[in-house]
Amino acid sequence: MSPISSPGITERHESLDTMWQNYPMLMTVVFLIIVLYLTVRETRKKDGSLLKLITYAVLTLISLWKVVITV
Repeated sequence: MSPISSPGITERHESLDTMWQNYPMLMTVVFLIIVLYLTVRETRKKDGSLLKLITYAVLTLISLWKVVITV
């Protein structure tokens, strides 16, 4: 049984992988901004999920750690 794949999935994956290797600081900062946005958005919700907040907080700490190590 062959895996189901859409055309272009492999190319996009390789492109993102190459970008991550060539510009690790830029990609980490972009990832950090996205995660911080999601965290702020989740905290402003009335019925926000605690699990989402914990997950976002862990991802934020990991990305901050990566930025500090890179710098």
